[in-house]
Amino acid sequence: MKPEEIKCILRSYLKEKEHSSAYDDIDGFSYAPPEHMSDLMYMEFQPANLPLDELNAPLEHELEVIAVGIGRQLSEMSDEFELDHAEAINNQTPANGIQFREHIIRVPPNNEFIQIPVVRDGSANGEVKVEWRTCDRSAKAGLHYVNSQGNISFAEGEEEKTIEIKLIKDQEKKTDICFAVELIDDRRTFNTLMIYIDDSKLYPEEQRIIENIFSARHISLSEIVSRLSDKVTHNTFKAALQCLCSNAETIPKELALASELLRLTLPHARLSTLTNVFFEFFSGLPDLEEVAALF
Repeated sequence: MKPEEIKCILRSYLKEKEHSSAYDDIDGFSYAPPEHMSDLMYMEFQPANLPLDELNAPLEHELEVIAVGIGRQLSEMSDEFELDHAEAINNQTPANGIQFREHIIRVPPNNEFIQIPVVRDGSANGEVKVEWRTCDRSAKAGLHYVNSQGNISFAEGEEEKTIEIKLIKDQEKKTDICFAVELIDDRRTFNTLMIYIDDSKLYPEEQRIIENIFSARHISLSEIVSRLSDKVTHNTFKAALQCLCSNAETIPKELALASELLRLTLPHARLSTLTNVFFEFFSGLPDLEEVAALF
């Protein structure tokens, strides 16, 4: 999806969430919007300050209508699911007690292998077997990693196993991409791990905040915002998006969670920091029409 399309979706989402009678689709705001909202709202009437100039052309009317509609539907989703308090991580420990030790792993692109711990609750009894498989996201099997699948068996008393997945050296040196590893029981995915290939260089304070964000297996959107607000940078906001969206069941819910995260973070950060990360994060989405068909 192009940055201009994502920008239009965000504009529509924030307008719906603001519930401002001062906004008019033709003339914009009749008086000044909240300070942290103004730049994003006025993007409709100003050239977009985006990294790739060739993507900054205004949307065709038909595409703009689709993008505005997506923004409105995302707003309805946030109202329906009360995303301010929704759990970002939806994985629950299954009856067999098996799950990934972590729900997110970040690895540098020069790694040859990833070793993934799978643990079993010590209270579980008997022998248990589950299947696992890799799944494409923005990282693609055969290009960034080797497509893999298999079985894991836990004998009585065993509490940890390891899955190993081979990474492929990316000739384009593409980073900030991810793929998933799923645990499957009776043909149902019950636990998902996201692997991010990321070579970001972090300052110590950024590292502390990111570790704090990733420290909890179950964390709400409002808790992420609270942990993030100490220092919102390109890297910490990207980590917050990774944590929040890692196990969203669908693209619409992923977009809804991410849009609400951006809205709640706006008072604590520069608009350009948030939007640049947001555009990069969702650049691998399908075309606008394909995304609209998912709602």
